[in-house]
Amino acid sequence: MVSVDWDNSDNNADGLISGTLGGIGVTLTTGTSGVLFPQNGGVFLSTGTNWASNLGSDNVPGISDSGIFNEGAVIDMGAASSGRTEIAFTQPVTNPTILINFIHDGFVEFNFDPLMPPLILVDSASLPGRGIVPSGIGPANNVFTNASVGDNSADSGFAVQLTGTFNEIGFDTSPGVNGLDFQTVGFTVLATVPEPSSSAALLAVVASAVMIGVRRRRS
Repeated sequence: MVSVDWDNSDNNADGLISGTLGGIGVTLTTGTSGVLFPQNGGVFLSTGTNWASNLGSDNVPGISDSGIFNEGAVIDMGAASSGRTEIAFTQPVTNPTILINFIHDGFVEFNFDPLMPPLILVDSASLPGRGIVPSGIGPANNVFTNASVGDNSADSGFAVQLTGTFNEIGFDTSPGVNGLDFQTVGFTVLATVPEPSSSAALLAVVASAVMIGVRRRRS
């Protein structure tokens, strides 16, 4: 299991950040709705997120593997603005898990594609006196957090698995309270991807088998 190694030189809140998931390239873009996408949404790197000890992701299978990076892309879409986030991969990724952190104390929906298979809640923070984050997953693949559930800290988040194979993942965010700058979340992707060394070894075996077959036909 590996997570995205985000570009640690990119600390610009410009709506764009890239990284690698194993040997697969990842590009994340985000922006607020209503004008051109992306526009004034921000993405910048956070290196202080320990996903293995964080409530909401500490029970995710493989979260303590050596390929997990303690960092995330922090998405800041501004006060009370709906937004769109898209993650593109250079190669298809199967059954990725999305980790989301820093859920604020307000109502927020994360609306994934309703046409894909249902999301699977892998882990969720349970906060004393505040309940569980998220408060539920809707039938249309919308993850919703109710007001007074999140605590605006690094120990307030959840993990959902997407079932299927994806070249791109997208979700909309929709706030329910005006005037609050609560749409700032830490974010990363986990998946099991072929190791480059394993892929190279497999290609070598196939090439060797082909050469043996050629020699046999010649003889």
